Amino acid sequence: MTDKKYYTVEEVNQMIPELEHTFLRLFQLTHQIDNVLDILDESGIHLDEDIEPDELLETLDAESDAYSFDAMLNLKLLSSAVEEIVSDLQKKGCIIKDIRTGLCDWQAKQDEEEIYLSWKYGEKSVKHWHNTKNDFENRRSISELELLQTTN
Repeated sequence: MTDKKYYTVEEVNQMIPELEHTFLRLFQLTHQIDNVLDILDESGIHLDEDIEPDELLETLDAESDAYSFDAMLNLKLLSSAVEEIVSDLQKKGCIIKDIRTGLCDWQAKQDEEEIYLSWKYGEKSVKHWHNTKNDFENRRSISELELLQTTN
């Protein structure tokens, strides 16, 4: 069993320059995905959130609908790139709450209570936290928190 990693404000703040760059790339990719989805929608192909691009590719005839087939291939490549970036962020302890706004949490501890440090793209440092039962709307100022310097 793996021990949980708890992050300090300082550790998360050190990640922010890289996070800003990473989320810019994610924003570009999600914009491109939206464009491809619009193209597919205009072609009469409406993707269900539960269907994977590979499944839809199998149903398209490459010769009779080359434009849609190319769009689906692009969608697959873009989706794979997003998944790879998200996986890399998760390995660094980042819990992505909203990929389109760059809202993330990291597990932390205040005394013996598990909490989340919360950061949103555009913030120059971690400015908020919330307990594990609350979310973005209930974020509280980091100044209220005297975070223990806990590392695993």
